Amino acid sequence: MSDLRTKALAQLGLDEGATPVDIKTAYQTKRQALQEKQQSAPTPALADKFAGLLAKLDSAYQTLSDNESGSSEQSTSSKPSPRSASPLSQTKLDDLPGMAPEDHNQLSFSPGHVLAGRYTVRELIGQGGMGAVYRAHDKNRDEDIAIKLLLPSLTKNERALARFMDEARISSKLSHPNIVNVYDVQNDGELYFLTMELLEGQGLNQLMETRETLQQPFTEKEILDISAQILPALEYAHQHTVHRDIKPENIWLTDDGQYKLMDFGIAQLQSTSQRATTGTAMGTAYYMAPEQIKGSKSLDARADLYAMGILLYTLATGDVPAGLIKPLNEKRNDLNPGFCQAVMQCLEPEADDRPADAGTLLSALQTPGKPQKKKAARGVSPVVSGGPNRLVMVGVALLLLMGLGAIAGTGVWKDWIPASKEEIARQKAGVAKLQGEIKVIKQRLDAARRSLDGDVRDAQRRNSKELAALEHWQRLTEAAIFNGNQIPQLEGELAVGETLLREESYAEAKSTLDKVRDGYQSLYRNFIAAERLYTVEKENKSTESDWLKHQNRYSLPDAKEAALAAALKQKAQDEQRAANVQSALPLWEQSTTSWALAIELIDELYRALQASKAAEEKWSKRKKIYALSDPPVAAKAVAAEKEAQNQQNAGEFIESIDHWQTAENYWQAAYDAVGRDVARIDSERAAERKAAAERKAAAELKKAAAERKAAADRKAAAERERIAQLVGKLVSIPSGSFRMGDLSGDGDGDEKPVHRVSVGSYTMMAYEVTFALWDACVSAGGCSHRPDDKGWGRGNRPVMNVSYTDITQQFIPWLNKVTGERFRLPSEAEWEYAARAGSTTKYSWGNTISCIKARYGVFSKECGKQRSTDPVGSFSANRFGLYDMHGNVSEWTQDCWNYMYSGAPSNGSAWTSSGDCDLRMLRGGDWFSTAGGVRSASRTGEGVGDRSDIYGFRLVKD
Repeated sequence: MSDLRTKALAQLGLDEGATPVDIKTAYQTKRQALQEKQQSAPTPALADKFAGLLAKLDSAYQTLSDNESGSSEQSTSSKPSPRSASPLSQTKLDDLPGMAPEDHNQLSFSPGHVLAGRYTVRELIGQGGMGAVYRAHDKNRDEDIAIKLLLPSLTKNERALARFMDEARISSKLSHPNIVNVYDVQNDGELYFLTMELLEGQGLNQLMETRETLQQPFTEKEILDISAQILPALEYAHQHTVHRDIKPENIWLTDDGQYKLMDFGIAQLQSTSQRATTGTAMGTAYYMAPEQIKGSKSLDARADLYAMGILLYTLATGDVPAGLIKPLNEKRNDLNPGFCQAVMQCLEPEADDRPADAGTLLSALQTPGKPQKKKAARGVSPVVSGGPNRLVMVGVALLLLMGLGAIAGTGVWKDWIPASKEEIARQKAGVAKLQGEIKVIKQRLDAARRSLDGDVRDAQRRNSKELAALEHWQRLTEAAIFNGNQIPQLEGELAVGETLLREESYAEAKSTLDKVRDGYQSLYRNFIAAERLYTVEKENKSTESDWLKHQNRYSLPDAKEAALAAALKQKAQDEQRAANVQSALPLWEQSTTSWALAIELIDELYRALQASKAAEEKWSKRKKIYALSDPPVAAKAVAAEKEAQNQQNAGEFIESIDHWQTAENYWQAAYDAVGRDVARIDSERAAERKAAAERKAAAELKKAAAERKAAADRKAAAERERIAQLVGKLVSIPSGSFRMGDLSGDGDGDEKPVHRVSVGSYTMMAYEVTFALWDACVSAGGCSHRPDDKGWGRGNRPVMNVSYTDITQQFIPWLNKVTGERFRLPSEAEWEYAARAGSTTKYSWGNTISCIKARYGVFSKECGKQRSTDPVGSFSANRFGLYDMHGNVSEWTQDCWNYMYSGAPSNGSAWTSSGDCDLRMLRGGDWFSTAGGVRSASRTGEGVGDRSDIYGFRLVKD
C-alpha cells in the first residue's frame, strides 16, 4: 500500500509528511481548478483530457482516504483495500460541466425530501451540467432507486430538454439484463426526472485505473468476459437506436460481477427504415468513429463498433489508440490472432470494412485464427502492421472527413506526428524555466506584501500622516489580490500544469504555466501600482465634489466632460475591483481632468441659458396676452433653442452656449415684429368684451336648463335604484339537465310522463315579488290594479290577488321600462329546475316536511301557526339561493295548460304551442296547500284573468 500512497500523494503534489488536512485541502483546490479547466476547454478532446485527470485525482484521494480509515487492515494484506461501493444512475455526470449557482438551491434536497408525492430522497450521488442524481426510496415499489433530475435552468432550453426526453423515451424501450433499467420519466412542478434501478459497484473506467495503478493488465479472458456481456446488449439496443457514446465511463460493473451498458442520453430514436437522422457530431472524441466526427447523416451501429474497438484495444494495451495505431498483436503477443484481427477490423476508417454487427464482432473475438490481409479499399494499400500505411490510411480518412484546410486550421496534425527527442528536451527546458520564473515572482509578491504589512505597523506606532494611504494600499491589495479569486485560480492552473507535466504533456503544460506566470506578474505589477491609488482617488473625489456642487446649483445635466469623467471613474473602479490596478491609475487621472474641464464650462452655459429663457418668456407673455401667431423668426429661435438643448443634453456645452445666445437674439426679434398687431388687437377687444357679456347671459340660461334636466335624471336614477332594491337579490341559475315531473310517485297524471329537460343558464329573483314592489308600480301609474292584502300586511309580504294578465300587461312592461332590463315570467321547466336546485326528492330539502319547514296548509295548525303568508325570505333558501319555492303563494308561469307532459319541450322553453292558453300554469303551492301541493313537481292551471289570495309570482331576467 505504501507504493500506492506515494503515487497518490504525488498526484496531489504532496510528500509523505502530509497530514489529512493537507490532503483534503490539496484535493479540493486541485479538483476545483481541473473542473474549471474542463468547463472552459475549447475542444472536446481537451475536455476529455481534463475529465481523465479528474478521475485520476479522485482515485488518488480515495486511495489516501481508504488508507487513513483502514490502515490496520491494509497492513495484513498485500492487496489494496477496494474502493467503497457507490451507486450510479444511467447518465455519467463526470463528462458534464458543473452545476450553475442558480440551480443549486433548486436541486439541493435534504434527506427526507419527497418528490412527486412518492420518492423520498436518501442522498446525493452526483451532479453536473445537465442535472443531479439522487438515491431515493420509491414508496410504490418499496425499494431504493436512482432518480436523475434535469436542471430547472435547462427546461427552457429546448435542445437540453429534448435530449433529456429522448433519453427517457429511448431508455424506457430497452429491456436487457446488461442495460440499466429505466422505469419512467416524471415531473414535480417544473422539475423533470428519470427513475431507474440503483446500481452498486464501480465504473469500468475506475476498474481500469485501479488495474493500471497495480500494473495488472486485463487478460484476454477478462476482455472476452466484458465483451460477452456488452456486445449482446449493444446488439439488442441497435434494434432501436445507436448509442453514440460507448466508453469506459458508460459501462458499469456491479458488485456481483455483471457489466451493464448505460447512458443513451445522446442517442436518437430510430425506426426500422431510418437508422440515423442527426447531422451533429455528439459523443466523446477519442471513441468517435470518423463518420461520427464528421456528423454524417448515415450514422449506424458500426459507429458503436468502432468505439468498441477503441475500448477493447485500450483494455488490452492500457493506451487509448490515437495517431499512429500499431496492430494489437505488436503491442501484446499473448493474444489470440483472431481476437487481434477482430479488434483491428473495428478500427477501420471506413464503416463498410468493420464487422457488420455486434453479434458478428463477438463471434470473431471468440474465434481463434490467423491474421489475414484485408482487401484494399478506395485505393488505400492493405494494412497488416502498424507501419506507415496505417498512418497514411488514418490521415486520408481524416482528410476525407474534415478537409485539409479544417485540419490545418485546428492543429490536428500535431497529434499525429510524434515529437522528436530534441523537441521534448526543449519543451522540458521551457517548462522548467517557467517554473523558476513563477517561483521568483511569487516570492517577490510575498516579500512586497510583508514589507507593506511592516510599514503599516510602523506607521500605526508612530501615528504617521502616511498611515491612511498605507492602510488604503493594504486594504485594496488584500481584498483585490490576496483574498480574491485570482490566486486560487492561478494555483489551480499551476496544479493542472504540474499534472500535465507529470503526464509528459509538455506542450499543454507550457501553455498552462505561461498563463500562470503572466498572471502572477500582473498581480505583482498591480500591487506596486496600488501605492498611488490613495492620492489619485482623493484628488478625483474632491474634483468630482466641486463639479456636483456646480451642477446642483444650476440644475444642469451632465456635461460631456462630466459623463466622460464618470465613465472613466467607473472603468477605473471596475479595473480596480478586478485587481487591475496598473490599468486603473491612468483612468483615475483622466477622470479628474474631465471633472475640472466640466466645471469651467458650466458657469458660462448657465448665463447663456438664462438670458435666452428670459427673452423667450418676454415674447411668450406678449403672444399669450394678444393671442398672436409666431412670426417666422420665432421658428428660428425654437430651432436654435432646440439645438442648444440637444447639445446641452448631450453634454456639448461649448456648442450649446453659442446656440443659446443665438436663440436669445431671435426671441427679441420676434417680440419687436408684432407691434402693429398689438395696437389692432387692443381696439378689437373692446368690442369683443360687449359681445362676451351677451354670450355669458345666454350661457347662464342654457346652464339652468341643463341643471334642471340633470336633476330630473338624478331623480330617475334614484327611482331605478329604489326599484332595484325592491326587486331584491337576483340569482344566477346555472345551465343543466334534470328529470321533470313526478319523481316520487305521489303526483297526479298531470305530472307525467317524467321526461328529461335541458335548461340553459338564466337569472331569477331570489324572492317572490312583494307588495312593496307592486305598490311602487301603482304609485308610478304603471299598474292600475291595487291588490288586497286581507289585513295580513303589505311591504315585504308576497303580493297576492294578481292575475296573469295584470302581471304581463301592466307590471312587467312598467318594470322593464323603469329598470331598462328585460324581465319575464319563467317557463314551467325553468321554475321546476330552480325549485329542485339539483334535488330529485319531493322537496328541495328531502321527502318530508318538519314543523320548521311546514309553514303552510294543514301543517300550519299542527305547528301552531295561523294560516297566512309570511314575509319573503323568512325561511332558508334552497341550494340555488332561492327562497319560498315551496308554499307562501303559488307562482304564475308562462306555459299554457296541458294536462300531461306528452309533447312538452325538452329545452326548457315555455309550452305555448299547444294546450289551453286561456289557462296558465301556477307552481310551488301556497299557504293554503297540503304537503303534496307544495312539492317541486306540483302544478295547477288557472284562468289568465283570475285573482286570488294564493296567487303570486316571481320573474326571471334575460
